[in-house]
Amino acid sequence: MCAIKILLVDDDEFTRMGLCLYLQEQGYTVSEAGDAAVARVLVAEQRPLVAIIDIEIPETKTSNNARQNNVGVELAVWLKQHYPTLGVVLFSAYEDRGQELFKLVQQGIRGIGYQLKGSRPSKLLQAVQGVMKGQVMIDSEVTQLRRAAAELLERLPPTEQYWVKQAVDALTHLTPREMEVAQQVALGHTVKGIAEVLVMAPKTAENYIGRIYHKLGLNQMHLEAPHLRQVTVLAQACLVYDLSLTSKA
Repeated sequence: MCAIKILLVDDDEFTRMGLCLYLQEQGYTVSEAGDAAVARVLVAEQRPLVAIIDIEIPETKTSNNARQNNVGVELAVWLKQHYPTLGVVLFSAYEDRGQELFKLVQQGIRGIGYQLKGSRPSKLLQAVQGVMKGQVMIDSEVTQLRRAAAELLERLPPTEQYWVKQAVDALTHLTPREMEVAQQVALGHTVKGIAEVLVMAPKTAENYIGRIYHKLGLNQMHLEAPHLRQVTVLAQACLVYDLSLTSKA
């Protein structure tokens, strides 16, 4: 089996070296980019499964290596638009930059994480593994995001909020395999895509999806709330669930 490809984007060569060595020791294949422009090219050429991006990076090497506040975030958004299933981990030395990720998850972007520099390498590894599954992974030290789950629920219309809450509560009853499928559905994969990612027959993936909707109480939603889509409610429920886990960490 080929090693999982990761793209590491940081203009600090020392930081890249340390993370690269750690990830390679864990069995990953790592490519490196020092700016956003090179990162876009490498993603197109190599199709990594995860990109780890420093929030403050230059757009190009010729920009006098000047770090720019939002280039990393803009790169993350661009990558998720063009490669929706690519997992993205943003990382920064500053806790207050975590609000950048909150804005992204409010837009419904999944398979994305935020990690503080200086934390244990194992936490970064957990974030990498989580975003590959379509989860939202937030460093538990980012206290300003602790209320993110509640805030997202509060923004939903009452009817939608009801179905999302019901699904969130029922997610704990899914088996580990059902949860994997649910996260892939929330990430936007088709049945064929889920089957390929999780190595199962398309019919098996369909059966899992039907069982998940039943367990989450969403199988009757088309009768009681026909204006809502099951996949949308499931995606919101998975997002709130992931954020809730962070708030309890």
